Amino acid sequence: SAVTLRDLLLALWPLAAPPALPPVRLAGLATMYYPGDGMSGPRLGCPAAARRLLGHDRHIDGLSMIATRDGPRCGTRVYVEHGRTGRGVWAHKLDTGTWSCYWPDGTRTVAGPRRCVQRGGKRGAVADLSRSVARAIGHDGRDMVRLRWHGR
Repeated sequence: SAVTLRDLLLALWPLAAPPALPPVRLAGLATMYYPGDGMSGPRLGCPAAARRLLGHDRHIDGLSMIATRDGPRCGTRVYVEHGRTGRGVWAHKLDTGTWSCYWPDGTRTVAGPRRCVQRGGKRGAVADLSRSVARAIGHDGRDMVRLRWHGR
């Protein structure tokens, strides 16, 4: 019988090299955030990038985005990889943060970049994930991630 192109492609598929991912640039605890969670504002922290990519800068549910204090520039496409399972998804950095500060008495509040550390608090996370990103990688809302991106 004749071998079809489909048969040939299916036979060769396992041999195809997956596309190379960018290097891991940031790793650590990530939390999940969403509009109305008490820790996020109504507007995204990267307004120019958000308007360019989305046409608006509103923080609405369903966006495939992350927030980081450190890391890539606003608007950068970031591969978010679950620390335990390795499941990953592409998202954009469209917000700044995380600004959660964990105080010695166990409470958590939003604190500016310097105030948290100067007053004895600790930053708990390297990134905040939108609900859609967290769902896509099976993130439980407070778990380890690896962030990968090209460029600076």
